[in-house]
Amino acid sequence: MERLAEHLSAEQRLLETLLFRLVEAHHLLVAGETRFLAWAADEVGAAVEEVRRAELLRAAHVQAVGARLGLADGNPTLAELAERSPEPYRSILDGHRRSLADLLAEIDEVGALNRELAADDVPSALVGGARP
Repeated sequence: MERLAEHLSAEQRLLETLLFRLVEAHHLLVAGETRFLAWAADEVGAAVEEVRRAELLRAAHVQAVGARLGLADGNPTLAELAERSPEPYRSILDGHRRSLADLLAEIDEVGALNRELAADDVPSALVGGARP
């Protein structure tokens, strides 16, 4: 349970990094600084790859914890794990679940804004086309 909580904290930091990089790209788009867009796209792409790797590891942690909690479904959600976990993990897991959902909503929002600003030749990673 502790390893899952630690992993969720690390994944949250990765999502915050991705959001930061999307916001940077947004500022470049607004400022018309097209000479830096390729760099920003590379940074966004790298952040997306880190998030994807973290998601795979999280899935393994979630399955392991679900099995220990006796959940029959081999692919439980964080909400299900939180519901079945004793305190303090119930609160910890639920807090992480809400934080991750909030970050993903922000990532979607900035991606939508970037798509509105982007021209056809802007790399798709900058505009949220490579969402984790």
